[in-house]
Amino acid sequence: MSSYLRGYERGESLEKFIDKTIRPPNDFKERVNHTVDQVVRYLHRMPGYSIQEVVKSGSLGKGTSILSDADADMVVFFNGYTDMESLIADKPQIIRDVRKYMCNPDPVLYRWLFPSKPEWMDSIHVLKCNEYLIKFMVYVPYKGRSESVEVDVLPAIYVVAKHGEDMQSVYREMQNKSSDVRSHYSVCFCKQQLAMIRPKQAKVKDLIRLLKYWYKTNGLTMASYCCEVMGLYIYDEHLNSKTNFKMKTGFYKAMELFSSYRQLQITIPGIYSTRNWSSYFPETTYVLDPVNPFSDTSSHDVHSIERCARDTLNWLENVPMASEGCGVLSKTGAVVVVAVTVVILLLIFGSL
Repeated sequence: MSSYLRGYERGESLEKFIDKTIRPPNDFKERVNHTVDQVVRYLHRMPGYSIQEVVKSGSLGKGTSILSDADADMVVFFNGYTDMESLIADKPQIIRDVRKYMCNPDPVLYRWLFPSKPEWMDSIHVLKCNEYLIKFMVYVPYKGRSESVEVDVLPAIYVVAKHGEDMQSVYREMQNKSSDVRSHYSVCFCKQQLAMIRPKQAKVKDLIRLLKYWYKTNGLTMASYCCEVMGLYIYDEHLNSKTNFKMKTGFYKAMELFSSYRQLQITIPGIYSTRNWSSYFPETTYVLDPVNPFSDTSSHDVHSIERCARDTLNWLENVPMASEGCGVLSKTGAVVVVAVTVVILLLIFGSL
């Protein structure tokens, strides 16, 4: 087995490895999504607040989750706030209220919302709180065991709607804010992030899953969203947006880029012009959010990422892998085909 892709069996294709080890089975996704939908419904009824919408984002919302580490972001859009500063001032109290509401469920409310008490309510516990979010862990029953799912609840406001869906106008507003205030805008762009990733072909999402699995199982400090941006970048810039690319080709290119991580300066053409906002980009390494020119998703763990990527490249160059979907037979396969053909011909001519 590989020490760089845990569970990989020598000789199998990366496509098969993803299908066997990384991509969640459909019945598991259905089970988790059912639980997450219940959390969304329950959050929407939190007393004392006017909530316009709860958007299911994160890897579950985007369709890039991996079996060993499912996570869901619940972006809660609150009414009644005219600017980001007023939301920031109220966030500590909002997060305290979310914590109390989620960890001490109201029996009258959940009996009204659900036929029976959801199983996640008895397992939920807080993992982390900060100025941006509160992170919970819930457990989802699946095939006789409990699978953990991380749920982040993030307060937000409709800054994009306030500007008539004009993202350039939103960026100009952010331009006049301090960096501390600007950092609270990113979560408000969850719908734009979903629109960018969710419609992508399944194989692009599998490449993203593979990158996430690689960094998580190697203990690297990276943001999952960075892997999503890198996957999109590699697909557009190095795989020519072809849906029949070989997974090994995409993964190999990612490792090449990660092996020179400190030199990365990556943006994806799209919502904003890099020329207009480049003065706000970091001076060295950056992997920018395609919907937010002020948000760098790259990691500070440069040395570890580069070293692991170089080691993985060396492994990729020396390990035999089957090809899937490439239309070329292996040597063993060719021998079998020839042998079968000879037998068939002998049988045909022997019967004449």
